Amino acid sequence: MASIFISNFFLADFAGFAVFILQEAGSSQRRILTLYVLSFVNLIMAKSDGKILSPYLKAFPADVREKATWIREFIWELYPDANELIYDNYNALAVGWSLTDRLGHTFCSFALGRSSHNVHFGFYYGAELNDTKGILLGEGNQYRYILVGKRADFPEAYIKKLMKDAYRVSLSKVNDQKQIINGETIFKSASDTKRVSKKTSTSTRSKKAKK
Repeated sequence: MASIFISNFFLADFAGFAVFILQEAGSSQRRILTLYVLSFVNLIMAKSDGKILSPYLKAFPADVREKATWIREFIWELYPDANELIYDNYNALAVGWSLTDRLGHTFCSFALGRSSHNVHFGFYYGAELNDTKGILLGEGNQYRYILVGKRADFPEAYIKKLMKDAYRVSLSKVNDQKQIINGETIFKSASDTKRVSKKTSTSTRSKKAKK
């Protein structure tokens, strides 16, 4: 509750300052400042508003949730105007970042495997990217990914380069610029049944054997 109060107080204070600056600026400066203000507010709200995603992360172990959290923050900091699309599927919890509210305009994502607990950082049109280091996995004609291990081993600089390329590719898929929206978190779909974790399944069988 305290963190929400502080966040709201900060945003209100910042908004007041922004209005003052915009009133004093010229027309061309005002347009530029408006874009900066909107991007900043989108970033603050998107990162702090994890209420939609949080319930779906509870199905995963603490280390998987931790990876999901820092990956999410990493993407939001780079692309605060993108939109977070959540898919609670049978095999995985998948979260993509799109220029619109459509899957086909997604440029990057992460996925948490329900059975394996593997964490993928992926690119929807990965096959079209210039992966000069050859780190991306996948053999299909579209999706590519890396397996996320320790944060210290995450190739952040190179991933940023690929994300920039992925954003360009996804933008080229948007035929109607009016479809572009900014900074929203959207729950897209949920599977009624979920694949059981291997560890959970093994534990259940062991308990039955003991009985």
